[in-house]
This record gives sequence, structure tokens and C-alpha cells, in this order.
Amino acid sequence: MPVLNGNYTCVLFGVLQDMTLRLLRHQNRLWSEEMSLLYDRLE
Repeated sequence: MPVLNGNYTCVLFGVLQDMTLRLLRHQNRLWSEEMSLLYDRLE
């Protein structure tokens, strides 16, 4: 049982990490787009 529980936690953690990375990548892309727009406006 502890082994199964450990595997479940590992899988859950992996899924969470994957989701977080995707979210961060998405946010980063949006942020860089906004920054380039800002730079265009400044010039």
C-alpha cells in the first residue's frame, strides 16, 4: 500500500509540474508579446 501511495503521489506531482510548466510558458509568451508592444509604443 505505501508503495502504491508513493507512486500515486509521484504521478500527481508530475502532472502538477507539467501543468505549471505549461502555464508558465504560456504566461511568458504573453508577457514577451506585451513587452514588445510596449517597446514599439516607446519608439
